[in-house]
Amino acid sequence: MALNLRQFAALVLAGAICLGSAGATGAQSLPETPATEVSVESPVADPVVTPEEDLTSEQSTADAPVADPTEELESEVLPEEPAVGFGTNPVDEELIPDGPVDDFVPDFELDPDDLPGIYDPYAGVKLRVGLAYPGNSNGALIHANLLNAEMSAVTGYRFGFYDDTLEFVLLASTQETALSMVKTTNIYRVGENYYDAKPSGDYELLGCYHRQLPFAFATWEEAEVVAGSTPNSFISWVDGVYYVRSGSYATYDEAKAAADAEPAANWSVVYTSVYGINVVKTGTCSILFQFDGGETKPLAVAPGFESGKGAVTWFKGFKYQGSFRYERVGGGNLVVVNILDIDTYVKGVVPYESNKLWPLETLKAQALCAKNYGLINRNKHNGYNFDLCNTTDCQVYYGLGSNKESFQPSTLSDQAVDEIKGQYVWYGDKLAHTYFYSSNGGGSEDSSKVWGSNQASYPYLIGVVDPYEETVADSIPNYRFSKTFTNAQLTEILRTKGYATNTSVVDFQVTEYSKSGNVLTMKFTYANGKSNTFASSSSSWLRNKLGCRSMHFTVTGAGEVLTTECAVNNGTGESISDFAGLYVLSGAGELVQLEHSVPHVITGTGEISSAGQSTTIPDGNYVIEGAGWGHNVGYSQWGGYAMAKQGFTAKEIIEFYFTGVEVGAKQSDNSENIGF
Repeated sequence: MALNLRQFAALVLAGAICLGSAGATGAQSLPETPATEVSVESPVADPVVTPEEDLTSEQSTADAPVADPTEELESEVLPEEPAVGFGTNPVDEELIPDGPVDDFVPDFELDPDDLPGIYDPYAGVKLRVGLAYPGNSNGALIHANLLNAEMSAVTGYRFGFYDDTLEFVLLASTQETALSMVKTTNIYRVGENYYDAKPSGDYELLGCYHRQLPFAFATWEEAEVVAGSTPNSFISWVDGVYYVRSGSYATYDEAKAAADAEPAANWSVVYTSVYGINVVKTGTCSILFQFDGGETKPLAVAPGFESGKGAVTWFKGFKYQGSFRYERVGGGNLVVVNILDIDTYVKGVVPYESNKLWPLETLKAQALCAKNYGLINRNKHNGYNFDLCNTTDCQVYYGLGSNKESFQPSTLSDQAVDEIKGQYVWYGDKLAHTYFYSSNGGGSEDSSKVWGSNQASYPYLIGVVDPYEETVADSIPNYRFSKTFTNAQLTEILRTKGYATNTSVVDFQVTEYSKSGNVLTMKFTYANGKSNTFASSSSSWLRNKLGCRSMHFTVTGAGEVLTTECAVNNGTGESISDFAGLYVLSGAGELVQLEHSVPHVITGTGEISSAGQSTTIPDGNYVIEGAGWGHNVGYSQWGGYAMAKQGFTAKEIIEFYFTGVEVGAKQSDNSENIGF
């Protein structure tokens, strides 16, 4: 039944309710919420406790393209190897600018309020970014800790939930600075860790059964008056209604015995649904607030006792802005989601998907790609009720980073995001899909030839010959690759996928290149006279097996001549490694085109010698040589770096890699412009 304060006070004075004097609640005031009549069923059995691997320790991500901050961060240097995915963190200390990067002067002010007719259709858009969920390095969690960062002037937290428009609905608040959100089952605390399997040593129990007073309260203030007069009590919010509960017991019988010990209070025994969450002070089993919004209302925790402006919070070794949501999807462990605005999100992406000290225009190009990607891919992970993950499956996101200065945003990377505020990459009146990768080896590629997509739907994802990467090739980690295979080795590779059965490879060659120099088809001929031809759009597995980190490579077969580099006297200090197609002046004074032969040259001392080393590939062998790292669709991060070094702007960089797009602010009032 619902009970107002006057009715409750009358019962207390009449002796119908016996209360103690000490309260255990740590949460404080909140706005009124209408009460509804509810009934709480008595449980029929002790909830099943399922042991789970301890997920509270830091675990490493698999094959991440950047430094793996879920490890102990012992190294100040990020790994050099980029991943074949949407992006990398290409770091080379020699590329860090010695002095300040030239300031960028925009063509116009970026504040939409100062520009009649130009506005930001995505201002205020919030993203839900998964930080802990099944499949990532953290996994779904038994418990999740939050800690107000020392650098933050804001302390405390607010509890509530997000409505359908991602507006925060306030239920309660606390001035505690360290919280743990724990799923409501029998939990065993050891130090600051919480387990759902009973440990062998000492522990403290956080039980899932409680005593509950027989009243429902309309507001937190009403419930708090009662909780403040009831020993070991806390306030529980169950789908719109507040209750006062007390104690935590491992079994129904234990809770029933405690309830029966105070018959005048008319305690009942309750437990939450499988979606319930306890909020406790970290390192204790003292419940500050209990939340059970059922399947559709997960708990939200907003840093800041009164306001979250400027709040910074630690979670799993990294600092984040914005709020956090905790959801037991399907009644399981906690899925943790960071909820924040689009620009703050992009600031937490750029320094981890790029080198945070690269030229400003490069970082701005990266920020434009990251912002478009984030907006277009909202609901990508809707199975767990969030938009984007924090890994290379989407974009690497670590917020404000760790305590390592080398793994934090820079003033320059933040400036890049600020300077593109209100700007996006458009194709017509729609956002363009701005895929990116580390390097392309000399040419990007059509999306249809890489992923088999309908090219008419992505007319801007067209391959271009890239002359810029090569100018910084010596600075790109693992830029070039070379592998040698025998017929026998190729046969084994193909047999893993059901090809070359009862026969063997006798020839391997590239049969088609794209206009930008990427491999489109490869053909394997067998001893039985049959063959298989593989298209790049459906054979990424094969390129991976062959050690090709990009589509930009050549195959030199048996009997062909492989040449090494030689210097070219053109004043640039450049070298060439492939003489085929070059024109030279012969001894007879004629201009002739070379094939695979190595020319002889006259040296500075007047001697005649070979221009390079030549090797004839033996029978049954093939040499694969190539450059680049990634899927080759869209923006090359190293190409963007090279272009910025040559004075190109972010707008020019993006419009080079994405054919026919425009970079800028929106010029109309049509906000329905999510890309294809």
